[in-house]
Amino acid sequence: MTKKKPLTDKQKRFIDEYMVDSNATQAAIRAGYSEKTARTQGSLNMTNVDIQAEIRSRQEALKKKLEYTAEDWTRDVLELKNRSMEEIELKDEDGNVVHTETKDPQTAHKCLDMLGKRLGLFVEKKQVEVNISDRSSWLNEVLKEVKDE
Repeated sequence: MTKKKPLTDKQKRFIDEYMVDSNATQAAIRAGYSEKTARTQGSLNMTNVDIQAEIRSRQEALKKKLEYTAEDWTRDVLELKNRSMEEIELKDEDGNVVHTETKDPQTAHKCLDMLGKRLGLFVEKKQVEVNISDRSSWLNEVLKEVKDE
C-alpha cells in the first residue's frame, strides 16, 4: 500500500483559491505559482487525485452548509433567463409604443449557455495534433529486430 503524501502548503493554498472561482489558472497565480506557468500548474494540480478529493470534499461540505442543490441552481438560472428575456416597451411622449426590446439579452444569452452546458446539449470539439513519426520509426525498428530474430 502506497503511503499518501501530504499536500504542500502551495497545493493547499491552490485549493483555497480554486474554491473562490473554480478557475485553476487564476487559483495557481493567487497561490503563488508563476504567471508564465500558472495554466500548466493549475492543470497539473487539477489532475492530482488528492487535490481532486479535497476539492470534492469541500464542495460537498459547502452544498450541505448552503442547502443548495444542482436543481436549485438550474431553477435559479431558468428564472434569471426568463426575467432577462422579458420585453420592454419603449414609448414616445404620447405613450405610443415605438419599439420593443429584450430586457437583458446578454444575461439571457449567458443563462442559455450555462443551461445548455449543464444539460449536455453542446458537443465540444477540440483539435488535437499528434506526431507519430517518432513512434512510427521506433515501431519499425522493433518490427525489424523481431523479423531479424
